[in-house]
Amino acid sequence: MDSIIINLLKVEVVKVNPKTKLVDLLLDYSANDKEKKALIRTKIKDCEATATKILKYLRNKEDRKKEGDDLMDNIIIITINNPEEIEEKLSHFFGRVLDKINEVTSKRSADNFLNMYSGLSGQKIEFSKSI
Repeated sequence: MDSIIINLLKVEVVKVNPKTKLVDLLLDYSANDKEKKALIRTKIKDCEATATKILKYLRNKEDRKKEGDDLMDNIIIITINNPEEIEEKLSHFFGRVLDKINEVTSKRSADNFLNMYSGLSGQKIEFSKSI
């Protein structure tokens, strides 16, 4: 039996398509204290569902199957530290990202448009590493 503890450290918006609401996210996380990064593309419609999708993605990414005769060797326990708190904070973060996307798409004048558009990328949320 193996155990993997995942700590989500940071989620950063790398690229945004305001028209389709497709977002490229860079995930910084650690699995058993080994720093890792992942790039994921997702569409933000429902903020809570997107947050759940991120946590599910991390679980699936670290779920590696082992070959062996012993049944206990094939069992892997994957734990995400503070999943409820992370999901709530991610949900609020994606809500703010979605608000900015809607603000850009509803903009009808050229005033400050480029600043608003470039402000979509680079948004991030950081989490404290808790054990």
